[in-house]
Amino acid sequence: MEASPHASNIVWPESVDLIVDALLGTGLQQAPRESISQLIDHANSHPAPIAAVDIPSGLLAETGATPGAVINADHTITFIALKPGLLTGKARDVTGQLHFDSLRLDSWLAGQETKIQRFSAEQLSHWLKPRRPTSHKGDHGRLVIIGGDHGTAGLFV
Repeated sequence: MEASPHASNIVWPESVDLIVDALLGTGLQQAPRESISQLIDHANSHPAPIAAVDIPSGLLAETGATPGAVINADHTITFIALKPGLLTGKARDVTGQLHFDSLRLDSWLAGQETKIQRFSAEQLSHWLKPRRPTSHKGDHGRLVIIGGDHGTAGLFV
């Protein structure tokens, strides 16, 4: 989607109670174009709260990366399935409060393959044996964590 080349000249109403962000969607793969970036910057500098539809514009749905301007939403309302990018990367900085509605497609979604899973403490508890109160951390094995990306070397520290 390409906005007017003069997006910065759009006159906003004097009184705005809510900004609804539906500029870009889940197919975004790169930084927003300059005209869209201007709209994003204008929305972010406005005092009205922002509600993003599906994903904040500028946030990549697959990775949570923000390669350019991104909406700083107060609320994000997403539908059908949680996108990986809403749970990873920079998402926590820009999604605000996350709201989800499956649109009553739960049974259909249950049969779909997914690349990600979200674990709760209850799901992980059967993997972790109870520890004796006097045990030492070295008594329970070793763990290696591999992760991060270029520029995120301190991620697991």
